[in-house]
Amino acid sequence: MAEHKQDNDQRYYSAHGLNIVFAISSVIFLVSILAMFWKDYDREWRDHQKTFREITIAKDEAALQQAEAVLQKEEAFKTLSEEVARLESARAQRKDAVTEMEETLAGLKKEHRVAMQAMNFEKAELSAVTYKYEQAREHHASNEGALKVKLEALEESSNEKALEVERLDTEIADAETQIAAAEGELTEARRKLDAVTADRDLIERRLARLDRERMDGPTQFGDKVRDLPVLDMFNARYNVRDHQVIVNGITEDMIFTRVPRVDRCSVCHVGIDRPGYEDQENPHRSHPNLDLFLSASSPHPIKEFGCTSCHGGRGRGTSFTSATHMPETSEQKHQWEEDHHWHKLHHWDRPMLPAKYTEAGCYECHAGQTELEGADTLSLGLLLMSRAGCYGCHEIKAYNDKGKPGPSLYSVRSKTTKDWAYRWIDDPKAFREHTWMPAFFNQSNQEDIKNRNQQEIHSMVHYLFEKGTDYASPAGEAPAGDATRGSELVRALGCQGCHMLDDDEYPDTLGLEALRRQQGPQLVGLGSKTTADWIYNWLMDPKSYHAETRMPDLRLSSQEAADISAYLVQSKTPDFDDAEVPAVDETVVREMARDFMSKNMTQVQADEKLRGMSLDDIQMYAGEKLIRRYGCFGCHDIAGFEGARPIGTPLTEEAGKAIIKFDFGLQHDIEHINYAWFEAKLENPRIFDHGLEKAPNDRLKMPNFGFSQHQVDALVTALLGFKKPDEGLKKMMPRTPKQLAIEAGESLIGDLNCRGCHVVDNRGGVIRDSVAYWYENIRKEEAVAENNDDDEWTVEEDEGEEDEWAEEEDDSWGEEEEEGEGSPMAATYSPPNLNGEGAKVQPEWLFHFLQDPMTIRPWLSVRMPTYGLSDGDINTIVKYFNALDDQEFPFASKVAIDKDSHDFKKGMEMFGPTVMNCARCHIQGGKTPAGMTPDNWAPELAMAGERLKPDWLLVWLEDPQSLIPGTKMPQFWAKGVPNSMPTILGGDSLRQRQAVRQYLFSLSDSE
Repeated sequence: MAEHKQDNDQRYYSAHGLNIVFAISSVIFLVSILAMFWKDYDREWRDHQKTFREITIAKDEAALQQAEAVLQKEEAFKTLSEEVARLESARAQRKDAVTEMEETLAGLKKEHRVAMQAMNFEKAELSAVTYKYEQAREHHASNEGALKVKLEALEESSNEKALEVERLDTEIADAETQIAAAEGELTEARRKLDAVTADRDLIERRLARLDRERMDGPTQFGDKVRDLPVLDMFNARYNVRDHQVIVNGITEDMIFTRVPRVDRCSVCHVGIDRPGYEDQENPHRSHPNLDLFLSASSPHPIKEFGCTSCHGGRGRGTSFTSATHMPETSEQKHQWEEDHHWHKLHHWDRPMLPAKYTEAGCYECHAGQTELEGADTLSLGLLLMSRAGCYGCHEIKAYNDKGKPGPSLYSVRSKTTKDWAYRWIDDPKAFREHTWMPAFFNQSNQEDIKNRNQQEIHSMVHYLFEKGTDYASPAGEAPAGDATRGSELVRALGCQGCHMLDDDEYPDTLGLEALRRQQGPQLVGLGSKTTADWIYNWLMDPKSYHAETRMPDLRLSSQEAADISAYLVQSKTPDFDDAEVPAVDETVVREMARDFMSKNMTQVQADEKLRGMSLDDIQMYAGEKLIRRYGCFGCHDIAGFEGARPIGTPLTEEAGKAIIKFDFGLQHDIEHINYAWFEAKLENPRIFDHGLEKAPNDRLKMPNFGFSQHQVDALVTALLGFKKPDEGLKKMMPRTPKQLAIEAGESLIGDLNCRGCHVVDNRGGVIRDSVAYWYENIRKEEAVAENNDDDEWTVEEDEGEEDEWAEEEDDSWGEEEEEGEGSPMAATYSPPNLNGEGAKVQPEWLFHFLQDPMTIRPWLSVRMPTYGLSDGDINTIVKYFNALDDQEFPFASKVAIDKDSHDFKKGMEMFGPTVMNCARCHIQGGKTPAGMTPDNWAPELAMAGERLKPDWLLVWLEDPQSLIPGTKMPQFWAKGVPNSMPTILGGDSLRQRQAVRQYLFSLSDSE
């Protein structure tokens, strides 16, 4: 009977099949692990670092070849190389002797170590026995005698061992001296050669660490192995660790908490903070401005500020996409998609700013400043916001204290006509192409309501003219004026520091300097706009018409104002004047009024109310509502709108607003990111109404300024800087009293447009080209005319004097720097350069000068205006200049004047005609220099004591070029040059300058 084996193992599966599944899954798991390791290893940043290493090796190889070539041409290198070779050859010949000396020295050092050890052991035992003996003697112990014998023996033995060490020290010193004598000449020659070849040797050492071909076998093997997958965790050459920057003091929001910013940008941009890679393509290129950013010596080192603090983006990302790079154009976007498989990270709400908007990051730490060095685009954007008056409609914290940018309309009916006002509101650029008045009408969302818009303008004009008051002309009727003389005055007095004339050429790209000349409106078409009488009264007293105007008082005479009025009123705009003004349509006006009333009452109630109103009443009602709707009061003072709030969205933290709060309407082609929305809005403020059905009063109403692309970029940059302050920010510009004084002063001189005429802190002085034009085309003609009546000097003689003294005489106490473009005398006749003004003039004098300007340079035609500043504003300016120059405001040292002293008399002698001859160019007590033309006059010296700071004057006398490069003030005490007056006061430069200063300061008291 056959036996059947019973299977007692009961399963619901096949063990064989399960083994197959396990085997397959194990293989899949192994492959997955290997793929994971490879994926982790195969990072794009690793390739960038490898490429950068190759670039660095190539650069170092080229630098090494260049260094070698330079060395081969140096005689010192050849001489020292030959000397070292000769000494090494000589050393080789006495190799055995040197080797024997070195072996002897080595043996002596070995003996010395043994002797030192024996001596130290002996000293230790001696110390122990000494202690025991002292204790036994103190207590009269029985072993006192034995211990004394042992102590004496140890002392003798210790002395012998110490003598042995001293002997060995002497022999070692002698051996070293012998070796040094034998090797010293070679050692010194090698040291000198190393000094000559230091640059080459540095490159060679760098290459030895980078170039595998220069490594020995074991080092090369280790360099290859440590970068293999998995093994690269052990001190890999290519890594993220060495490039990660933790930016303490600048935080980012991470899941409802703010943590220090972490940047890994230099994982790919390895050379970003290194000079010498400016010629490379990204990501291997150096930062374009290492003096200001990223380098260790710059104000913004990478270890302290990182990259994303300015550029934005995801600092922890280590790939092109995960770092949230953002393209500037659609073409670049497509290129990135092809080259980098780029896509937008939709869940990261702070992507990297496109390169053209990078400067927005500066505003986070420099929020109190209006102009930033190295951030011209941001500075332009901030200045454009001020000039365009964005803060009139939008609340912007940085502009809270600024006055309204537009003129007062309280008395507009005394200034112009209703027809002109209608045409102006309808199309401002038809009258003045470069006006800053934006266009509210004829926009892209108003094509179907043109007739309604015409009646809106009529109603607003009607309100302004009926609600306003008449201007009581303080100067009365303008006398007869000479338009030709007025044209000359406009160009001579400095009007072009703030105004463009009708024949001025506007720049293709509006920059900071060009914008300063648009502080006031372009002086075009005034004859079409207003009357000579109004212009005359405005020039005589601007504040009588508009109390808050930024137009200063040039203290014109009645005839000067009349001449300028006669010139300005000649400019007309016939095409603008001939444009048809449509008639008032009462039906449309009533419809507009009904639309406004219907918001607060029923249609029946609105119709009933309208039946009881005249057309005049309805226009006044509609005009008031329309002015409020369009926010005209944001820029202009308008009767009935005192205290009205801005109508626009607050922009103080606009860049931090969530993207879902931006209404893109039906514009699907615009990238859903804040800067794309800003761009579209500024280019066409009504674009987001396109395709939507809206009632007229519900449509977008932001006006169109006609910004160029360059201006849009600048404004968007500024907007992107408007964020909620980082509460953990510690890198902000320190809020010290000095910094606050500078910021307050910058804001005020910006409002007053001081840089339109003056160079302040190395910026401004834009009037100089206009002065050059005036000098070449007006002043010289006047000189010719004067010469016909006066034969004392001719233009040719004037020019000869100018050439003779061009390198010797200065036109002032240092205000002029290098001579301007267009005319070598532009600097002479331009307003003074105010660099260093805080160190130069005394605060009290500057305060009184700004209150009531006095004549310091009578040869200037440009006139310092009066602004009617408050004491507080003047102090703000005075503090600003002193803070810029680190002056101890308001204190200044005094100079003791002793007219009987020897030094004072020597100072007077040096001042006089036989030595320095200062009076040859400088005005003194109102007396102009004899025989010199105005082109070569210099400032009044009688004011020196009350005007100039004593310490500044000493520096100026010693080295005027250090204060104002290019000045024509002669240098009598040049450093490193023998004293030109060795017999006066013993040739002591400081004492001589102090003596001259003492005499100069005494002139304030002379009659």
